[in-house]
Amino acid sequence: MSEGRGEQASPKQLSQLKHSRVKKYTPSGFQFRRSSSVLNIPSGMNTRSGDRDAELPDRPRPSDVEVYRYGMPYRWLAYGTGGLVLLAVGAVGWVAVTGGLSEVNWGAYAGLATALVCGVTSVPTLLSELHLTEDRLRKTGPLRAGQEVRLDEVRRVFIGGASVELYSSSDVDPALTFHRKIQGSDDLIEKLVGRLPASAEIDHPSGELDGRLEIA
Repeated sequence: MSEGRGEQASPKQLSQLKHSRVKKYTPSGFQFRRSSSVLNIPSGMNTRSGDRDAELPDRPRPSDVEVYRYGMPYRWLAYGTGGLVLLAVGAVGWVAVTGGLSEVNWGAYAGLATALVCGVTSVPTLLSELHLTEDRLRKTGPLRAGQEVRLDEVRRVFIGGASVELYSSSDVDPALTFHRKIQGSDDLIEKLVGRLPASAEIDHPSGELDGRLEIA
């Protein structure tokens, strides 16, 4: 019997060793070695075809959206109005809880109703924003549903001294309205009119922006 000789591997063990995979980490990632072929997989790579082939939705990039809003004096006015409404509601509620509804006079109710009406009508308007892209205009604001109109569907635009109205059909009510007190409203109107279809009717009675608008 000779010493120093190990047991010889059987053919089955040799086959398993031949087809076994060895994982080795390298600076470029992991290497999976199977027989004589090497597969390099960079670190952090996702090999799932579902993730690789996923498509992103067609949405405008933030750089393609121009945002217009009221200036800070108007926005602070909106915040102040909202604060006064909350104070009025709290004061009337406190009196009603501590002294009963009989302690609240009709003047307090009238003042509370006036504050609520002013808050609901002015705060959403002063905090609203207009988002202009190449093909649409969207108006957003608190306490109200957003409005959006496609520019290629606009049939008529009325540019008044205080507001601008966009009509996408022959209906009496405009599809979207915004006030000209918004910061940069003249630039917004100029870009808006320049992106409308040639068939759109521009109604601008005062005519102070005729030199800036592309009106056929």
